[in-house]
Amino acid sequence: MKKIQKNVYVHVTASGHNIGCVIGEDGVVSIDLPFTPQETLSWRAQIADVTDKPLRAVIFTASDRVNSDVLGSINLPSIIHESALTQVPSLIEGASSFGHANDVISTAMLRDYGPQPEVTYSDKMTYSMGVRHQVHIDVQYIGGYGPASAFVTVRDSGLIFTGDHVTNGQPPQLANGDFSRWNDALTALKKNKKITVLVPGHGPVGDLNSVNEVLDYIKLATSRVKTLVRNNKSRADVLAIIPDMLAMYALKPGKTNRQVVDIDQVSRTIRGGLERIYDDLKQENGLVGNSH
Repeated sequence: MKKIQKNVYVHVTASGHNIGCVIGEDGVVSIDLPFTPQETLSWRAQIADVTDKPLRAVIFTASDRVNSDVLGSINLPSIIHESALTQVPSLIEGASSFGHANDVISTAMLRDYGPQPEVTYSDKMTYSMGVRHQVHIDVQYIGGYGPASAFVTVRDSGLIFTGDHVTNGQPPQLANGDFSRWNDALTALKKNKKITVLVPGHGPVGDLNSVNEVLDYIKLATSRVKTLVRNNKSRADVLAIIPDMLAMYALKPGKTNRQVVDIDQVSRTIRGGLERIYDDLKQENGLVGNSH
């Protein structure tokens, strides 16, 4: 666990995901969780090592960060965009009626609501901690990386958790993306001069320079796949593009740029995204069914 601001910490899970916690006057909020109950308990213990304030809630940056076994192992409210209710069945039963744009949720409200409600929002919401020294955590639905994906900012701190909308030093997962929303969100983000610290979904904490990496990657991936489609190549031919996509990050078997990555896993991630782009382009051109 690494301290990146006076009240904000970041941890890299066993699966390579970045998660974080924000400490307020009367509690702590976790930004995402590890993927196993055992590692989640360890994460909770790490938080207890740096503060005696209780963990109050979890804010998820996307539906694929939710694990039902982990949710069952903790007695905490979880906050996620309402579209996750169709993506993660374990959330449906306890879903609360907080789902209105611009909601402001406090730790006191969640304590009064009862154990483990699943708090949803439709556009954006704010989670507030403290009375004398308030900390406001703003959650904004983006929906670019995938269903229920969001940005989480600590107000007036210059810090943003982007989830996997941004990766640093390794390719983003494109398989479930809405590229128009994604591109618009990142284009706006890189113009935001208030943001000085960016916590990506994967890779080292950095700044807005990593936004350009992702935009360039999406642009190159789309361009290369468009060439395949124009030349009437098959879906399997996306495999030939993978080395070039790895080269964007100086990644190749036996060598990495500045972090430990699983090249095989990264290659599968790239392939899934390229295949998604290929399928979309085929559908746009009315060529569904001619991809093999």
